[in-house]
Amino acid sequence: MCRLLSYFLLIVLSEQALTESGLPGQVVSKIESLQLHNDPMWIALLHYKKKENNDFVSEADGENFFISPNGKRNPKDELIATILAFLQPEENYSDEIMHPQCRFPARYKWIKSKFSPEEIIFKDVKCERFEEWSYLLRPKGMTLVYASGYLNNPASMFGHTFIRLDRKEKTIETDLLAYAVNYAAIPTTSNAFLYAIMGLTGGFEGRFSTLPYYMKVKEYGSMEHRDLWEYHIKVNEEQIDYVVRHIWELGQTYFKYYYIDENCSYHILSLVQIAYPEIDFRDFFSVYTVPQDTIKFLLKHRDIIKGVTYRPSLRSISEHLVLSLDRHELDIALKISKSDRKLVVPHELNELSEERKAQVLDVAAVLYRLHKGYGLPEEEEKRVAEVEKEILLLRSKLNVTSKRMETNRPPSPDNSHGPAMVSLGAGISTVGSFENIELKPVLHDLISREDGYEPLTQIDMLKLSLRFNNRYEKVYVDSFDFIKIFSIAELKSWIKKLSWNIKLGTEAEYLHKTDDLKYIDFIIRGGPGIGISTKIIGRETYFLFFENKVSSDIKFNVSICSGALGGIIFKVASIADSITYYSVCQEILSSSRNKELTHSILSEIALHLSTSNDLRLRGKISNFEYYESSLSFVLFF
Repeated sequence: MCRLLSYFLLIVLSEQALTESGLPGQVVSKIESLQLHNDPMWIALLHYKKKENNDFVSEADGENFFISPNGKRNPKDELIATILAFLQPEENYSDEIMHPQCRFPARYKWIKSKFSPEEIIFKDVKCERFEEWSYLLRPKGMTLVYASGYLNNPASMFGHTFIRLDRKEKTIETDLLAYAVNYAAIPTTSNAFLYAIMGLTGGFEGRFSTLPYYMKVKEYGSMEHRDLWEYHIKVNEEQIDYVVRHIWELGQTYFKYYYIDENCSYHILSLVQIAYPEIDFRDFFSVYTVPQDTIKFLLKHRDIIKGVTYRPSLRSISEHLVLSLDRHELDIALKISKSDRKLVVPHELNELSEERKAQVLDVAAVLYRLHKGYGLPEEEEKRVAEVEKEILLLRSKLNVTSKRMETNRPPSPDNSHGPAMVSLGAGISTVGSFENIELKPVLHDLISREDGYEPLTQIDMLKLSLRFNNRYEKVYVDSFDFIKIFSIAELKSWIKKLSWNIKLGTEAEYLHKTDDLKYIDFIIRGGPGIGISTKIIGRETYFLFFENKVSSDIKFNVSICSGALGGIIFKVASIADSITYYSVCQEILSSSRNKELTHSILSEIALHLSTSNDLRLRGKISNFEYYESSLSFVLFF
């Protein structure tokens, strides 16, 4: 009764003091004097980004995310409009059209904390839908999860991050029952070319979603064979409550998805910023955002991350388990794992001791699911599950406890080199001496330090190599890789997977076009391959690709050739990496009358001076007519 009377008196006494905004003058004065509309929490809640002229613009693109017509670009107007909306009578709204307090519970909590009852009296609205949803989550903690790169999906090549809302009883098993908060693009096309163009230009909507964590573990760890790294964030009850409330608010809007900068990792950081509004990540990631860099950014603030957990993928688990078997035992496990509609149990299994039988069956169960996969059609999944159950039943009959499994923990993603690279060097070639500079924004090549990256992979995008030729005294483009990918999968007895590579860009062709420097060929090349590794000295990986190549010079003389690319990648601990390969290609279609056979040899050695620096020696021979060698200093950042 007293609160209602106070509210009535406030309205009466302030009626003549109302500003054009509709709020009492003292409230507007407080907003202006304390600059509440520029408060870090308000800026974080509305996802405002400061522009060069110190104006703001929100990165949220859904109209329902704002109350003021100017809300996307005016934090003050949005704050005043939001306060007025929170004062609206409850009866003006319904379950279909929620009261603003229910649509924006994080904003409501923050605004209410900034004004005393003497300044504004808010009548709390009961928000049943929000309360039911938040009760399902009931988080007590918060974890940033990094999923390693997955080259078979363009949107996941660089890795992926999302948030897990942790339960009170926290173990690696109960974590599976927690909820994950994911941000991803909503694709509207399955065409790979259109997907790339729309992903680069903001053609897709990006939306937040919540789902059980075990589903993400199954998707990433079991179906896509991606390791998960869990970075536990230090938060109290107040911080996690704000985060949950804001996740609800984000369900009503979308963001234009940009693959290079405003991607999954960029927007997931916005949830961390709700817990720590004083840490603004937007200026730091103004050009591009790579998932590993977002983790490094948080680790620089030592009070945020309190621990790291590694969750191996199904592939990593199987790689570890097979080491526990000798060759004969592995053959038995493989025969069991290759069972199709009916379980096949080799008679050799019965010749083993109980303990070795148990170990073989443990490995066979993992390899069986690795071979069959997840996400199968309903009928096929039913058959696979039945055979899997038979293997487990056979294992359960043995009175032997499975050994505790601890996989070898690889270097974490925060130990990776920087995604961008600049290289300065000099060399000599058949057409004269030269100086060169290479630039690329992302990400990793075959002879860079592997720590934090998927081994035997390369992803280069927008890599530009420029040269100054001292004979012609001109600067020209040596190569430009719009995209270049290598994925070398090691063939093993227990897993067989094809390697592949693709390149789209330009290459310099020096054999016949050096006089006037009309040397550029536009190319697309690639194809499937195989890879085998040994460990005789360090790690030697032999690869062979069957390639096709389509090229065109600046006069649109098109040629198509088919051939092979084979070589070896040699790794010596973390000290050095080298690659040597031979490429041969026979033209099968050409604008010229002569269909040529071209071949080249390239060798490159990278000496790793530190995490961020390489010294590289490179040599190349083309058709035994053109030669070059160079020495470069490489900086990753």
